[in-house]
Amino acid sequence: LASLVLQAQAFFTLIFAAMILGEGFRGPNVAGLLIAACGLAVIGVEAGHAMTVAGFLLTLAAASMWGIGNVITKRMGKVDLLSLVVWASLVPPLPFLALSLMVEGPARISASLSGISITSILAIVYLAFIATMLGYTLWGKLLARYPASQVAPFSLLVPIVGLVSAALLLDEGLSPMQFLGALLVMAGLLVNVFGGWFRQRFLSAAR
Repeated sequence: LASLVLQAQAFFTLIFAAMILGEGFRGPNVAGLLIAACGLAVIGVEAGHAMTVAGFLLTLAAASMWGIGNVITKRMGKVDLLSLVVWASLVPPLPFLALSLMVEGPARISASLSGISITSILAIVYLAFIATMLGYTLWGKLLARYPASQVAPFSLLVPIVGLVSAALLLDEGLSPMQFLGALLVMAGLLVNVFGGWFRQRFLSAAR
């Protein structure tokens, strides 16, 4: 459920890009986001209400920070994005380690590290090098080349990829509601990306 709430970054990015970068709200962008939001809501209802108010607010705050990060990345212009991601990745470990020491304590950290499996190590390598370095470098290149309002909504595919991966790799079948939600998200992305083109074609044909 947290991964769904986190996708509110697409809306935050749209708002911050308009406020800071002067990117205008376009009808297809807003319509596409609203359709996709309906799809995420359908999936969220299916997932249940497994989130506290504090968890919801913190995840929403994280989504807003992601939105600000998207705008900052776009405003930086032409930079070496891989270097940016690598240097930025040096920042989070220290506060996260401090929080882990405060919340979990040294004993639990030691037990987790001593019992770590090869699967967990491979997952960490994937998250560090593929999902973070490669993923965010490509994400930054898209933000530098296209309007933020067109790029940010693609993160709405994250829960869909999760559902499909679980179905393919873990034999977890998609329920009718999850399938409907996925279709709505895809429809929203299509409207966001191609809505302007279809509108122009329709107006041209009407003339």
